[in-house]
Amino acid sequence: MGKTTTMNPLRIAVIGAGPAGLALALLAAQRLPQAQVCVFDARPFDKDVSLDPRTLALSLGSVQLLQRIRS
Repeated sequence: MGKTTTMNPLRIAVIGAGPAGLALALLAAQRLPQAQVCVFDARPFDKDVSLDPRTLALSLGSVQLLQRIRS
């Protein structure tokens, strides 16, 4: 008698929608197209982040990673 297996989709939860979390989610979605990638953040979805007065500094390594992901 054959054994039946149920294939569960790969699910990835990224906690934090900042630059690192979004980069991870994008990279995971590109490298694992069969996966379901969800991003969770404490900030309400409808909050306009363009009003945030903080600046963002990225290291050269982060810039290079983002450039590779974009390709």
